[in-house]
Amino acid sequence: MNTPTRAPLNACRSALTVGLFRSTPGTEVDEKGYVAHASQNLVEGVRLADFEADLRQGDGNEMEGKFRAAHSSSALAVNTFAPFKANPAALRLPGGSGFTELSFERKCPHGLLGRRPPNLDVVASGTNGVVAIESKCLEPLTPHKAEFAPAYEAEIRDERRKGAWFREMQRIAAEPKSYHWLDVAQLVKHAFGLVHG
Repeated sequence: MNTPTRAPLNACRSALTVGLFRSTPGTEVDEKGYVAHASQNLVEGVRLADFEADLRQGDGNEMEGKFRAAHSSSALAVNTFAPFKANPAALRLPGGSGFTELSFERKCPHGLLGRRPPNLDVVASGTNGVVAIESKCLEPLTPHKAEFAPAYEAEIRDERRKGAWFREMQRIAAEPKSYHWLDVAQLVKHAFGLVHG
């Protein structure tokens, strides 16, 4: 039986699976909505060669797992941005242009001992700066509770400690349910990695 929170999630997951069937007739998915091979979850014009190396160096083992889901946020990012991998200068984003590099699942070390660095779905960089994108598909349909390991408070001692992201982390730690549908802790951790890197 579906709970009120699960019903929209299940409906959206089913709709995305149906969309996959329509866009690539003959594709088969398992009971969880996963295709057998990552290449079956790509839109026309996107090739594994455009992004596979990037995803394999990430920590999430995306290619063998989550990427194969019809509802994958990683596949959403790749299908949207991989066409720009060979020519990042053609990419225009609200936060910038003139990009010279585009990467997926980029590790952004935050400098905390014993903690895995966050992986950003898409990072576009160039002489004008960096734009980072965290892709979400169905994740906003699941409630989140913000949590930070004590290391974030204890070990961040550089300029980040004086910044807005650190203040927001402290505020969220005091009110962990202030963001219900947004995984705000993940975004703050990504910001720490970007600023530190």
